Amino acid sequence: MKKSLLIGGVAALGLAFGIYKLGVFAEGENIRNASNPPVVQSFEEIELGFTHVAHKERFPFLGGTVLDIDNNGTMEIFISGSKGQSNGVFSYENGKLVNITQRTGLSNDVATFGATSFDMDNDGDTDLVLSQHDGVWIYTNNDGKFSGQKIKLNAPENSFPLNVAITDLDNDGRADLYVSNFVVASNFTASTFNKPEHAKANIMLLNKGNGIFEDVTARTGTAGVQNTFHSTFVDLDGNGHQDLVLANNTGSVQIFENKGNLNFKKHTVNSGIGFWMGIGVGDIDKDGDQDLYFSNIGSSIPIDLLRGDLRDDQDLQLDWLLLRNNGDWSFSDATADYELDGYGFAWGGVFEDINLDGDLDLLVAQNYINWPGHKVNRLQTKAFLQLEQKGKQGFYHMDELGLNNPYYGQSALIVDINNDTKPDTVWLNMNGQARALINKSENNSLKIVVPDNIKYLGANVMLELESGRSYTKQIVANIGMSSDQTPNLFFGLGQDDKIQAVHVIRANGNKQVITEPRVNNVITLQ
Repeated sequence: MKKSLLIGGVAALGLAFGIYKLGVFAEGENIRNASNPPVVQSFEEIELGFTHVAHKERFPFLGGTVLDIDNNGTMEIFISGSKGQSNGVFSYENGKLVNITQRTGLSNDVATFGATSFDMDNDGDTDLVLSQHDGVWIYTNNDGKFSGQKIKLNAPENSFPLNVAITDLDNDGRADLYVSNFVVASNFTASTFNKPEHAKANIMLLNKGNGIFEDVTARTGTAGVQNTFHSTFVDLDGNGHQDLVLANNTGSVQIFENKGNLNFKKHTVNSGIGFWMGIGVGDIDKDGDQDLYFSNIGSSIPIDLLRGDLRDDQDLQLDWLLLRNNGDWSFSDATADYELDGYGFAWGGVFEDINLDGDLDLLVAQNYINWPGHKVNRLQTKAFLQLEQKGKQGFYHMDELGLNNPYYGQSALIVDINNDTKPDTVWLNMNGQARALINKSENNSLKIVVPDNIKYLGANVMLELESGRSYTKQIVANIGMSSDQTPNLFFGLGQDDKIQAVHVIRANGNKQVITEPRVNNVITLQ
């Protein structure tokens, strides 16, 4: 039976099961609470006048990104619309988020599912790459006004682009693209694991300049094996080459090691077969390399409704996945170790130190729009603080942060809305209003202002503190799900710690040590 949306006829099947021991409509989550929770400052919501309206002929997804349109130091927020709905662009002016869409030229009403911001033409302005239902478009920024050009590519039949990831494959200073494709809604069949014609290959594009891209998918061997929700480039071994990570729906997690010269090596990840959707990147254990989070369908839908055409010998994994990078191209499943097992349906996940205590935290968007259990009893979007409990680190949800989100969340966007050096949060919601929340933490922070261009993409930035502590962040595009975070980095300093130095190691090996100058705990990379 054909389904028009993501798990399709699950709703009807769920009702046929009756109340399913009264558990169908329950959260189905094992929520962990910290035994000694810290005192936290609540985020404060400000109005963001955008409500996404899902169209019945399209998947209900949307895209979002953060960019400084006019190079004035204030980041704008871009949120895409569905079929027949305009995109929205918002700027923080006089203490409010103001809709400036009309003056940007970005108000088209084609369904748009993914957004990435980047300086595509190396002219110093940040452009947009949008995954629209009619293809991949580059919107070039000309003094705050955008003009669109569709990229010519040989897309699989009955597919559409859901996400575009950015890297520099051949070190020529031009932004290359990786397009994550998905089967169109009218051809989608629920819980399909073993039909090759249902999966849509992804596309690797080499930027030749002047709006021309060469398809190098076959040469790189990176087509993927399933419909891909999200893809991300991240340097996992610190050699200056960004590796490729895929979150595949009804498939396994895939990681491709970038060996240089358009040569990629596939690494097997023991993820099991899952409904992998969003990707988070961050150094959770402060060992200098980047770890990975993958969202999954979780425990809030009965497993009997999810097996589809899965064979008896295939392992279905429903839990989220936290992969700790061991630094030798092996990865350890740290999901249970960090108390992240047993949670429900999730989309995008984003790491950020939201309470600025020096440890990365985790924001996870939840709820499936077509599952009746989530209509009756929606999962609260999770705002996890990383805390030490019983001698080990774990992630614990904190209602007190005020980041709960009762809508159909797709991903968080991290952005310093009001330029106070703290990471604020925007929730992107399917068929609902977007929410902007200002970080009120009283801890100190360091903000690294990063140009959104090839020069710094993939760079590792290490903060060295006077206390002897240090931790590393990497400049990575495309984190969450069909979303792209601010290029700027935030380092939590707690109450008392002082900055010793900031070490910047770019992908080309160039190194920079910064001790001064910094103004109001802001360092601007040139």
